[in-house]
Amino acid sequence: MEALSNSHRLRIISILSNGKQYVSQLARELDMSRPLLYLHLQKLEEANIVSSDMKLPESGKAAKYYMLNSFELQLNEELISKLEPTLTLKKIRKWRIKSMSNGATGVNIGDIVSTIIILGFMVIPIILIVLFYKAYKKNGERAEERLSIEKQQTLNLQKQVDELNKRVGKIESLLKEVD
Repeated sequence: MEALSNSHRLRIISILSNGKQYVSQLARELDMSRPLLYLHLQKLEEANIVSSDMKLPESGKAAKYYMLNSFELQLNEELISKLEPTLTLKKIRKWRIKSMSNGATGVNIGDIVSTIIILGFMVIPIILIVLFYKAYKKNGERAEERLSIEKQQTLNLQKQVDELNKRVGKIESLLKEVD
């Protein structure tokens, strides 16, 4: 039930009902990043709603594709009562502190792990952006250094050309005097 409680996963099921799809095709069709798509697919696989397989196309690069498993769910009060202990709150992930029988408190480990995973998917792109920016900035600084060196070399060459032109002018003057 939890696997089916998300609109993205329902869209994935809808698309896969038309046939198996490669991850890249599925991500494009859903307009979703691959890491987020893999999270949803993992949840659907754990519930045995979808399955995956690797395929080696002619390009030689391994590709993973997903297909919908046949399933039927008859929802009734007995099933809900049976599954209720396994359900978790998905919308707002908080650190939950539960009261234990001895009066002590504990932290729900599942929520901690979920929060760390979600934060990881939010922090990793930011870190990558910062790293790319630093590389871009460093490349810009290197380009400026190369440009400065090339300008200096151009000035030196221009001075040499001017000196050679002066010498050629003197030689031409001497040749005119000799004539």
